[in-house]
Amino acid sequence: MIKRKDILFLAGIVILCFLTGAFGSLFTSRSIATWYKQLYKPPFQPPNWVFGPVWSFLYLSMAVSFWIVWRKRASMNIKPLAWLFFIQLFLNASWTPLFFALHQIAPAFFVIVILTILVGTYTLRSWKASKPASFLFLLYWMWLCFASYLNFTIWMWNK
Repeated sequence: MIKRKDILFLAGIVILCFLTGAFGSLFTSRSIATWYKQLYKPPFQPPNWVFGPVWSFLYLSMAVSFWIVWRKRASMNIKPLAWLFFIQLFLNASWTPLFFALHQIAPAFFVIVILTILVGTYTLRSWKASKPASFLFLLYWMWLCFASYLNFTIWMWNK
């Protein structure tokens, strides 16, 4: 049975994840039509409209994954997973202003690589707590691998 506090925690973590995305969009919208439009991009670059729905799905997946793990707190130590979750969320929020507002493509690449490693670690470690939680983060990790490729290629092609 799902308790009221579980629902409230889920709502809170969903809001936190979507606030992370909203924070990033503050820096993206101005640059998309100007600076970003002028960059050389890799051949597998999705159209700009794809990123909003993908990230919306991923933020929801992240929140649900962590909520599932959080619900296991009585039967296992989730502190390491909680640390990984919140650090990756901070790095996720850091990447967008670094890339889009400051136009620091190379440092952004190093941030996304660290982010991808942390998300991969969370994915592997959450397997013990919950396979569905791990799978939800696996989707995020796969997208980050692709986003890292995009970031790296943009960096190399726009030196």
